[in-house]
Amino acid sequence: YINAGVLLMNLNYWREKNILEELLLYAEEKPDKILYADQDMLNGALTESITKIPVRYNVHMPLWSKKYKVLSIFQKEIDEGLKDRAITHYTTSMKPWLKGCTHPFKKDFLI
Repeated sequence: YINAGVLLMNLNYWREKNILEELLLYAEEKPDKILYADQDMLNGALTESITKIPVRYNVHMPLWSKKYKVLSIFQKEIDEGLKDRAITHYTTSMKPWLKGCTHPFKKDFLI
């Protein structure tokens, strides 16, 4: 299951394979499987077409909090991504620019 906050897409492939139609068909046929709109449609319809990018390109809050046990199987990759992050994706309600937030990057936003 991928987080759709950061996507690298081959648009020629999407056009050639009519991916938009696949996504819409998935949404029509399996509405009960869609909780996170685009993200669930991408994961459901394109399971065989997804290639994972390195964690460093989508570092998001659950990785910092380490609250999901399933992530432990990827701990080395996660630790490397946290050290050398290229893109920080501010998910959840922990936005470092909000007052009272305890996000690790709060100091970068509030001076």
